[in-house]
Amino acid sequence: MIKVDSMAVFNGQAAEFLLRAPFNDCSLPLARTLMFSFGLWQLEYAKRVLDSLDPAETRANIRAFVGRVKQMAPRANEIRLELVMELAEPPNIVKKYFGSLATQLYQLVDRVELRSYSSLARMELQFHKVRDLVHIKSRDYDEAFASLVRRSASTLQSLNIRICRSGNIAGVIRDESSVYVQYPQLHRLKLDTFIIPEDMTEQVFPGAMPFPKLRHITLDGQYPLGDEAIFRGNAATLEYLSLMISPEKLVLFRERRVFTPTSHPNLRYVRIFQPADVTPNDLNILAVNMDFVLGIGPNALLREVTNIPYRAGIPRMLSLDRNRSCLQYLLLYGTRLDLAQVIILMIDLPRYISDFYALPITRNWKTISVLASRRFKGVLRDGGRAMCAVSGIGLSKI
Repeated sequence: MIKVDSMAVFNGQAAEFLLRAPFNDCSLPLARTLMFSFGLWQLEYAKRVLDSLDPAETRANIRAFVGRVKQMAPRANEIRLELVMELAEPPNIVKKYFGSLATQLYQLVDRVELRSYSSLARMELQFHKVRDLVHIKSRDYDEAFASLVRRSASTLQSLNIRICRSGNIAGVIRDESSVYVQYPQLHRLKLDTFIIPEDMTEQVFPGAMPFPKLRHITLDGQYPLGDEAIFRGNAATLEYLSLMISPEKLVLFRERRVFTPTSHPNLRYVRIFQPADVTPNDLNILAVNMDFVLGIGPNALLREVTNIPYRAGIPRMLSLDRNRSCLQYLLLYGTRLDLAQVIILMIDLPRYISDFYALPITRNWKTISVLASRRFKGVLRDGGRAMCAVSGIGLSKI
């Protein structure tokens, strides 16, 4: 017997088939996770299907569909719903159908992953009826979205905001009454932040500790706050850090002592993204503190490799194993390394590098070939295009 523990329905045709199929032809008694993705539901098909329904029967059809789902998978406790519909003005019947359908589906379960919030928001869903949102991913940010996140504060485990204007994160940390919100279950935070001229004011949150249990922090783009609130209270739990850092934020981290000799005992993966206006010497500010945390600060290593001319001789870094046992993975992303420096770094740190990106590099295949016998894997890029894939087994163009 095949044991199915999850099911995904990816388009409108499949949803229609599921509604009409006999119960005994679609039974998943062990399934605990259901995913409905309507990313392929095109406007023409939606109109054709939904226009054929009598508006008075829409509610009955929705109830039938939800009932079918519940009977089909009685043990399901998590539903993931994704809707990608690029419609400026969705037809009322589409809005009513999807809004009511999503709301009723969510009420069947205890755990919800909400994806493509911007599309779903246009459906005017009754999100207040959702009990426990555990994962929220959104391309856009607005006050309604911030309110949804705050209402889910007690259960939210993962928050991913793909486009977050600098300062808007304030709506997640602080409510309309200026009361701080805490997310006791949140362990993964990812923010893609960009700044536009009218949104340069960065807010501070004195005393706030919004994310005390974070294990993964990914901040792509400018750090969005004027203080270190994102890092407060989670030094003991933080395992993964991916961060774009500017000179100003380096100073902020140093002054606020975000990294100290006794902090972050469980930090195992560090990725520092180096923007164009940051030099290796700028990164020294953060590296001074992170040397204590990781045994060797990733930025100190970047500084050491990039500041010494290769032809003058780069000292071998054979002592790294002795003092760097706490560092398991290291990824450095920068534009300041040439091919020779990449090779030196990879040869001396074969155990610790899981990926490495260097821009730009030269097409010297003879030199690159020395990497093939080393125990690491990496991708070398030239102008954004992958030149070759390197592994401990061999070397091949891709």
